[in-house]
Amino acid sequence: MSLFRYFDSEMWRRCFDTGRAWLMQRPALHRLWGKTVEAVRCRVRARKSPSNGMSNSRVNFDNGLMPPPGMKMWERHAVPLQLPTADCRLPTILTINARDRVVAEESCTERLPDWLIRQWRAMHDIDPSIFPDREVVDSIPFCTVHPSAASHVFVQMLDATGETPDHVFLVPWLNTGGAERVALNYVHAVRYVCPERRIVVMATHPAESPWASKLPEGVPFLEFGKWTAHLNDVEREYLLVRWLMQTAPTTVHNINSRLGLQVFKRYGPVLRNRMRLYSSHFCMDFTPEGKRIGYAVEFLPWIIDHLTAVTVDNRTFRDQLMTWYAFDPEKVILVYQPVSLPNTRFPVEADDGPSARGGKKAFSAPSDGRIQSPNRITLRTMTEKKPRLDVLWAGRIDDQKRPDILLKMIEAAADLPFFFHVYGAAVLNRDRYTHRLRQFDNAWYYGPFDGFESLPTSCFDVFLYTSQWDGLPTILLDALAAGLPVVASDVGGIGEVIQHEETGLLVRPFDDVRLYLEQLRRIHAYPEQAAWMARQSMMRIRSDHTWRRFYEAVRALPGYCGP
Repeated sequence: MSLFRYFDSEMWRRCFDTGRAWLMQRPALHRLWGKTVEAVRCRVRARKSPSNGMSNSRVNFDNGLMPPPGMKMWERHAVPLQLPTADCRLPTILTINARDRVVAEESCTERLPDWLIRQWRAMHDIDPSIFPDREVVDSIPFCTVHPSAASHVFVQMLDATGETPDHVFLVPWLNTGGAERVALNYVHAVRYVCPERRIVVMATHPAESPWASKLPEGVPFLEFGKWTAHLNDVEREYLLVRWLMQTAPTTVHNINSRLGLQVFKRYGPVLRNRMRLYSSHFCMDFTPEGKRIGYAVEFLPWIIDHLTAVTVDNRTFRDQLMTWYAFDPEKVILVYQPVSLPNTRFPVEADDGPSARGGKKAFSAPSDGRIQSPNRITLRTMTEKKPRLDVLWAGRIDDQKRPDILLKMIEAAADLPFFFHVYGAAVLNRDRYTHRLRQFDNAWYYGPFDGFESLPTSCFDVFLYTSQWDGLPTILLDALAAGLPVVASDVGGIGEVIQHEETGLLVRPFDDVRLYLEQLRRIHAYPEQAAWMARQSMMRIRSDHTWRRFYEAVRALPGYCGP
């Protein structure tokens, strides 16, 4: 009694409110407390109400409702009903006794949502025994649902999406890279092949996307990765799946998004019943010890059954997948990437790409159908021997592209008439090379670049490519389309477009510095042969890598542009 002396009614109310708030933050304890309180209330009501020979009965027998002779309380049939809970997890199961036919008064249902009342009444029309009595309605706990950390992001996603999308592309980002270039190509193809379809591009990684400006006008770009940086991986997966199920696009195409592949792996059986799933892969990655890794190894065997098709950009990688995993050959489809022909050295007609049709900030080409670039030079100029060979190296300065081989070549060529022009930046790995590139007298590092079309290709004599593993790199196709002789490592699908000594010069093994320098000497000593190979390579590009052929391949993908 001495304790109550120091607590007035206001202090008790504050204590009660604090305890209730504490319980609301702990759904499991809150539900347990609610069940305990309800059990006490039922016990009190059972003691106060007449039993008519049946203990703890909740049926009002004064209104004429009597149980059948010999029927016990525990023998009554129960009907489960799902109701939303405060924590929005699994719904609780509310048991309604089929014999409790006392119709709830209207005043008891005023707090309930209209959809629940309509659902109950619809069930009651089918089976008159299904309807809650007054006590069941009164016992329903009403809890305040607090917005989760992902709720405002979901609303932001729906607002940015606008109208319901038909085609969704999942990418990690839209930076200056080959996979991003592939994503842009597919977006332009869908816009060209089926212009009535609404496209949405979603970046799932919290990184900058400078190439988002290259998307066609009217294509929403959702920076999902930045918006969900405060969430964990599981919450981000839940949010992406909820958005996909809510918007229900007909086609979802994943291009190098790890989050997208995780969602395909975990929720593929559900998603494929609502939409068609596609995934693009290009090559295997390798650890420094030589182990094969990458998305194709980690995810593709587990999601292939959920996918409508898998697209690859080179035949070599497709053959490897078929050898290792025995996939259905009709599911793994080869789609060569297209190349526009800006900055070309020869008079080649422009292709019917997005730029030729006036696309927004696409890979530029003049509207008159002819390439008229200041970088174009004549074949006679190419065949004139120069005192110095200007070598272009451009790409990501990451381990895959082996900039360490480039550094060894620069050191070994100190006394040779070679000058190396290096463009690029580290994207996937820590920058360990750019400061060393600035230390040589026979090389110059220019920094990052905005696509191959931004480079002054007329200033260079040869394009050098030193990758350790690859698919069919788009920047290599750009160099061939621009009329540059190419010296490249013979890895991945590069051999499909470069035939040694016909459309370029190949180096095998990829890390043979001496052989790289020997091929550069050949380019410098025999400019006529280099010009002839460049011309042959441009003819190959015009044959296999046009926008027209790419549009036809996209149109032929099973269900890709269908309803």
